[in-house]
Amino acid sequence: MAEDKKAADPKIIRNVLAWIGLFVVIFVGIGVAGIWGWKMPWYFIFLIVVLFFPNILFIAYALRRDPYKRLVVLAQAGISVILMYVAEILAIQYHYWGFLQDWDVLLGLDLGNVPLEEFLFYPLILNLSLYGYLQAKSILKKYRPELVTDYRPNGKRWIGWALVAAFVCAAVIIGCCGSGDVTDRQMTRDDAGNPVYMEGKQLKAWGVTMMAGMAITIAFVMGATVNGFLDWKAVFFAGCIIYPASMVTELLGIGRGWWVYNDQQLIGFKLYILPVESIFMYGIGCVFPASVYEVLREVLRGTVRQEGGTP
Repeated sequence: MAEDKKAADPKIIRNVLAWIGLFVVIFVGIGVAGIWGWKMPWYFIFLIVVLFFPNILFIAYALRRDPYKRLVVLAQAGISVILMYVAEILAIQYHYWGFLQDWDVLLGLDLGNVPLEEFLFYPLILNLSLYGYLQAKSILKKYRPELVTDYRPNGKRWIGWALVAAFVCAAVIIGCCGSGDVTDRQMTRDDAGNPVYMEGKQLKAWGVTMMAGMAITIAFVMGATVNGFLDWKAVFFAGCIIYPASMVTELLGIGRGWWVYNDQQLIGFKLYILPVESIFMYGIGCVFPASVYEVLREVLRGTVRQEGGTP
């Protein structure tokens, strides 16, 4: 418990402010580079400055934990890397999105057909999501222990399953109605300077994928919460920090052309340049790592106890 209490110190506020400062550094750097006309790999620079350095804190935090919890953290990170890499390969193969390098450039280093930047992005941001959850959970245990209670909705499970059914039905409807004409408009920018990309047959496949992903996530989280081993309050508090930062990242990435979604694969609803699929995707990203962590913790608990570890 000493390690958890140490990790729960209110230094997290200082860390969050420092993280916001890193975003400011990137925005200032991009502005200065634009004034001087420098074309730089800002996607990679963003990954190092804004995501990699905070991940060092996450790694240090994980290594300070007991061997059992350390194993769970590493297992969760490994699962995330594998799943995200497979998803990225499929997304690029089927042209869910592409990379517009008119303002900024990629490093040019690929793993398979996946740019190095994309390979790094998802594990780094998912690790931060889990780090936020673990920090929030520790803070609640130390300062507001009365809030740390099992959440058992007693007969209200149907609400979660109703949401799952709604997302599944919506995904099926979108998939059935999505077929349309073939369009071949390669990546460019409209008169307002926003990226535009339309290629292939209109299938809305990324929209269907995200709807299905939301359904799976809701079911997963609902099961973990109902069974009493997912702290939904910690998920909420961590999401209040991670989700807005993710939305800023998404707006920056789309606007700069680091990634450009293929409109033929989207449902079609957007907030400014932000497709609804992004809203779903980062919602999943805020919740799924914590859920996987807690499930793995339960699965591995018996094994570690037999070996003399501390669950």
